[in-house]
Amino acid sequence: LCSQIVVDSVSIKYGEKDVLKKFSCEIDFSKKYYIVGENGSGKTSLLECIVGIRTIENGKILYDSYDIKQLNDHVFYNQFIYLSQEDAALDMKAYDLFGEACCNVRDRALKIAKQFGLENNSIYSTSISDLSGGERKKVYLSFALANEDKFLFLDEPTNCLDLKSVELLLQMLKERKKGSLIITHDMKMLENKNGEIVYSL
Repeated sequence: LCSQIVVDSVSIKYGEKDVLKKFSCEIDFSKKYYIVGENGSGKTSLLECIVGIRTIENGKILYDSYDIKQLNDHVFYNQFIYLSQEDAALDMKAYDLFGEACCNVRDRALKIAKQFGLENNSIYSTSISDLSGGERKKVYLSFALANEDKFLFLDEPTNCLDLKSVELLLQMLKERKKGSLIITHDMKMLENKNGEIVYSL
């Protein structure tokens, strides 16, 4: 199992424009991190580089001593969950998504979904693709938070959430023993920090 990520002098460009220059950090999977910055500062692009879906122009990203390109999907998804800013419109029901995990994870996901205020119809009867943006976000967050033994990569997780759901999300993140890396421009997430490490872009 990997124990940390080292981001070493990573640079990102949009065309000819430098968005991020020689950014470095270390991420320990037992700790909680925020990467904050204005829109266009490269937060999402950096996270996409870290999880291996975007190529970096310069620098390196190592999972322990392994380059991200050396980790196959099976190894990655056994240890991590990545939720992008744009939630996938899957043609399946939330209950079926939850059921793809073990029974304990499914049961926890159902409990969390109810805490987020999702109705039975939204969980058992309606395709995820037909849910509202807020409902869809709650489905994916329920699944991610239920996987208590995995490190979470979350990109703007408060998008489309009502205030009550944001507060519930913050509480659950604080209670998790496993770490997380959260991309956000929502300063409310930083109001009650509890040992989280913050990187500003």
